[in-house]
Amino acid sequence: EPADVLFVVDNSGSMSFEAMQVQAQMNGFSSQIIASGIDVHVVLISSYPGAGNGICIPPPLGSGGCPGSDGSPPVFTHVDRQVNSHDAWQALLETHDQWAPAWRVDSSKHIVVVTDDTSNMDWMDFDAQFRALDPSYEGYIHHSVVCHSNCPDAAGIGTNHIELSMMTGGVASDLCDQ
Repeated sequence: EPADVLFVVDNSGSMSFEAMQVQAQMNGFSSQIIASGIDVHVVLISSYPGAGNGICIPPPLGSGGCPGSDGSPPVFTHVDRQVNSHDAWQALLETHDQWAPAWRVDSSKHIVVVTDDTSNMDWMDFDAQFRALDPSYEGYIHHSVVCHSNCPDAAGIGTNHIELSMMTGGVASDLCDQ
């Protein structure tokens, strides 16, 4: 079945190394999925360079319009929104109308949050609000790349993100293992 993957990447000051790594690895990640024969659409919610630790994705996934417009719909959609330490889920919910056209009714749906902090929103509140956006979002899988402990450069532990990843059968990776 087709897969739709939405990344929300924290652009706060403590995420400079991590944002650069997401930017550097996004093409490799997408190329592996496409090479496996999966029909994938990728959405990135993150600011562009110049606004915090912004990200711009070059070809082949991105369009080559960096630093201001790298989207290449329907395969890659970049929603330009500053994501702060505590508001990854709010950013996702607030920009729904911008990324929803890239998601298909018949796809498996994955959310990946990359942050070195926790969320101001409780995971149960996000889950309910997200599923209420569209009936096809039922059964989505949440993945998180967050801090599981107080590693030296972490702003906080991503407890809410870890909980939601466990509840939806997603992967909860430790950002501190980099």
